[in-house]
Amino acid sequence: MSMMEKQLSDLAELADFNTIQEKISESSRQIAKVNNALGIGKIVVRADGIYRVFENGEEILVTAGDFSEKKIESRKLKIS
Repeated sequence: MSMMEKQLSDLAELADFNTIQEKISESSRQIAKVNNALGIGKIVVRADGIYRVFENGEEILVTAGDFSEKKIESRKLKIS
């Protein structure tokens, strides 16, 4: 594969990635619009539990628990 073909291939992959990223962003914006229109608030995960936060600042505890960040010691996956 020549250098020119490699660069064109890289550009094609990048274009596909950018298209996918734009579609995801568009979907996320649509979901946020519906969420705001329904007034159901946003979900926030904190170390002590999961909360639903509304636009007026009100917070409701959905579930309590230990949701602190955990360090992953190994990134190996064993597929059996």
